[in-house]
Amino acid sequence: MGPGETLNFWALTLLTLSGVLGGQWAVLVPENEICAVRGSTLVIPCTYDYPGGNQVNTTMWCFSHNKDSLCTEPPYVCHSENKHLSSVYKDRAECFGDEEKNCTLKIKNIRHTDSGLYKFRFTTNMDSWCGQPGVNLQVAELRVVMMSSPVNGPIREGYSIKLICETDRCSLNRSKFIWFKDKQRLPETHSTLHFNPVSLNHTGNYSCALQKNKNVLAMDFSLDINANIIPSSEISVVQLMMLSVILLVLIVVGLVIIIYIKRKKDHSLTMERDRKDDVQEASRHSSNDTYVSLDVKCRLSDYDTLMGVKSAARHTNTELQTSTESPIYENTKTMMRK
Repeated sequence: MGPGETLNFWALTLLTLSGVLGGQWAVLVPENEICAVRGSTLVIPCTYDYPGGNQVNTTMWCFSHNKDSLCTEPPYVCHSENKHLSSVYKDRAECFGDEEKNCTLKIKNIRHTDSGLYKFRFTTNMDSWCGQPGVNLQVAELRVVMMSSPVNGPIREGYSIKLICETDRCSLNRSKFIWFKDKQRLPETHSTLHFNPVSLNHTGNYSCALQKNKNVLAMDFSLDINANIIPSSEISVVQLMMLSVILLVLIVVGLVIIIYIKRKKDHSLTMERDRKDDVQEASRHSSNDTYVSLDVKCRLSDYDTLMGVKSAARHTNTELQTSTESPIYENTKTMMRK
């Protein structure tokens, strides 16, 4: 039934003088220690027996830190006659004991101060009996713990993690749970949340509670998920090859773009040069047309003048040749030879 409106099923020990139940003085209670979660309701199952001829008068539970106490002095956790009750357990403790050998104790809203030793005692018309050594109650806090794989380092995307609702003392195997993320209830009812793989969407504050004690929540557990950035030491050969291929493609694309731009620029320069040549050619044709259009008479007059100069030069040359053939020239030439 678990520790939230819980019957704690422990191995039971018979506490008797003779060690045998059946007409002997005895109290049957959980063995050694029991554990309860703070804020839960604890039920300690209990039965008792006594020899024939006795008639039960009173039953009571007491709380003590003294293992030798026989529950003979008040205050009491509960009493069949409601005498000398401890204010600490007012409206929280309830005895289901009767004269039919039932001595079950129920305590609501368990507190840390409730930790200690609980003993049952009953009196008859002939004698009294106290169960020894009693029940030692330990109170634990509900908490959320994490288990991850890998164990060390920050939690990253892709890891496998478990969030477990537990205590450091109590076994909660029979309990059902409520989970919350950022104060919003989750559908899970088991003690463990398993994220495999975990992602950034799982980041948040997680808490849990026992299903029958919804108001008693574990402290928030903050789950931080880091983006999966792979360290350089962990980059595989395949990843290196992929990076190399991508780099090579980028280089090729860059070269193609550079070649395209250069060719486009060269084409533009060629077009500009051809345009200038066409303009110059057109200018030359225009100059020739202007020259041809000159007055023909002027051109003939200039030609005649040039021809006259050429004729005069030719006549002068003829006269020089004639003079060199004269007798004086010949005599002078003879004398120079001598």
